[in-house]
Amino acid sequence: MLGKTWRRDLNNPSHVLNWEKWTEGDLPRSPTTIDRDIREGIPENRLSGYAQCLGVLPETLASPNTDMVKVLSEQGAPLETGPPSLVLGYRNSFPDRYLEHNRESYISDLFALMKGVYRVYYVLHGVEPVHRCTIWIHGTEAYRLLLRGRFTMFGKENLFNANMFRWHNNLHTHFLSENGLEFGYFMSVDPLRHNLVMRRDPFWLKGHGLTDRGLADNAPISFIFRMEKLTPPQGMSLRQLWEQESEAVRKRPYIAPGEPDHTELWAGMLATDELI
Repeated sequence: MLGKTWRRDLNNPSHVLNWEKWTEGDLPRSPTTIDRDIREGIPENRLSGYAQCLGVLPETLASPNTDMVKVLSEQGAPLETGPPSLVLGYRNSFPDRYLEHNRESYISDLFALMKGVYRVYYVLHGVEPVHRCTIWIHGTEAYRLLLRGRFTMFGKENLFNANMFRWHNNLHTHFLSENGLEFGYFMSVDPLRHNLVMRRDPFWLKGHGLTDRGLADNAPISFIFRMEKLTPPQGMSLRQLWEQESEAVRKRPYIAPGEPDHTELWAGMLATDELI
């Protein structure tokens, strides 16, 4: 709720050992002990320390009827504004691991590798044409990479924004079209967790996704994709390259069966991704 973490990455400002109220209360320093207190309940000899840290009475903290979100918000405590763990119902396990996986140093290294403009080909389940898209990984915010994308479907151009983050050994991306009609998700391996992938030149990733497409029947559709980073010609900025790729997608949104490159592109996306 307060956006604190307690495992590794002691240099993280959000770590409990960098929280004055925590250290003043003589609360546990061991992640194992903290995990046990969360899982099994706070022992009586530490109840007062936790309560003092949170600014509540021990009786309030111990009561099963206490709504701590409401209590802390009424106190004006800065509640967690990052991972929506309470909404998702994952309690503390989601934000703790999310922050650990996506610490500032890791996001910085990931962006250094992945920043740039990508040419993307994707195939929708049950559809023969190979569709085109372009993605620009253009920046970072706390715990995530920022993406901008463009594709054309049913003759209409779709711009979307996306957030990419790491979970375990994979990268997860949620995207939302600017018109609000298409909300989707795709996933690929995390190149920083696979040495051979990280060293690809040119750099590319393959993965799987799912989207609702905003169709009348509301049926979700899955897709596979391959994205390859482009090298800007000398003197061309990434923004200019993005605009150039966007125009190419507008002019040729998909490659139909029988057209040049269709067979090769199709086979390439279906091929096994060698990670070892």
